[in-house]
Amino acid sequence: MSGNTAAERRAAAQALLASDADRDRAVEQLADAFSQGRITSAELGDRTGRALAARTHGDLDDVLDGLGGLTLPAGRHPVRTVLFWVATVLLSPFVLLGTLLALFGTDVGDHVGGLVFVALTGAPLFGLWRWSRRS
Repeated sequence: MSGNTAAERRAAAQALLASDADRDRAVEQLADAFSQGRITSAELGDRTGRALAARTHGDLDDVLDGLGGLTLPAGRHPVRTVLFWVATVLLSPFVLLGTLLALFGTDVGDHVGGLVFVALTGAPLFGLWRWSRRS
């Protein structure tokens, strides 16, 4: 690959129009840099205004100069998503049973048993959901 082609690709990437999500991501990066003490409050205000007015990725890269440029969100791993949905299908009847027992049980043992069912199935399912949302 020649240097000219790489330069053309870089220029084309810089000319891409920025979306609202790109601008929001840039503002989040600026807020993170401010909270880390890498930029001042005056610089934060100036750069935030420029980020919200940016039209292209090149404009956003200029705003984030010295801060590493615009970081793109990493995609979720598909295996984690599939694993979460399989576990949801398998565990949801138990969560439902526990909820029904806890709410409509006839005695204290039913209510406690229902809460135990919900805790033993719902909490791991929630943890698996959080794990599946990570990149």
